[in-house]
Amino acid sequence: MKKIFISLGLAVGLAACAPSADTPVAKLKEQKDSLKTVYAEIKAQIIEINEEIKRLDTTTVKLKPVTVTPAEIGTFEHFFVVHGNVDTKENILLYPESMGRIKKINVEAGASVSKGQIIAELDASTLESGISELKTSLELATSVFERQEKLWDKKIGSEMDFLQAKANKESLQKKLNTMYEQLDMFKVKAPISGYVDEVFPNVGEMAAPQAPFVRLINTQDIEIK
Repeated sequence: MKKIFISLGLAVGLAACAPSADTPVAKLKEQKDSLKTVYAEIKAQIIEINEEIKRLDTTTVKLKPVTVTPAEIGTFEHFFVVHGNVDTKENILLYPESMGRIKKINVEAGASVSKGQIIAELDASTLESGISELKTSLELATSVFERQEKLWDKKIGSEMDFLQAKANKESLQKKLNTMYEQLDMFKVKAPISGYVDEVFPNVGEMAAPQAPFVRLINTQDIEIK
């Protein structure tokens, strides 16, 4: 504002010091020209001040130029991104039924398996040795029973010998069936069809019923949550 008053005072001073004209019209024109000069300077200063105010004033809403487009009927498409988890009803951890050293693993992560497929085998050499001995005993007991049966059919020998031979054979047969069931527990089988997501142990490590062996996932029935 000091610049404006100084410029205005300078212009008025120049007008006062100018040589007097012959007519009043000439004086007025000279005064008008002086005022125009002052007005131009004041206008330039106002523009400069306004620009500085715009730059410093953060409360002023700065409007942006817009364009107008005529509305048209059409298909509205809007896309958005969401995050979810893939979930399945058959996502299970498979545990071995027996304890033993892992002898063989038949699958790896990502492999497709069918229900009942043997995934891994545990070392059952002790049980297999027992089965072999029991089979030999069963063969002998079966042979004795068959002979006693033939004799008994001919009413030769005692009924007690026949019944003992029969009971011994049946008892060994039941024991052998039980050992076969135990042997089957040393095989880790897939209870469902699906894919192997992860295999936890390695060959040579010990497997136990309380330690998870593999994770199986059935991808036929999945949903995203």
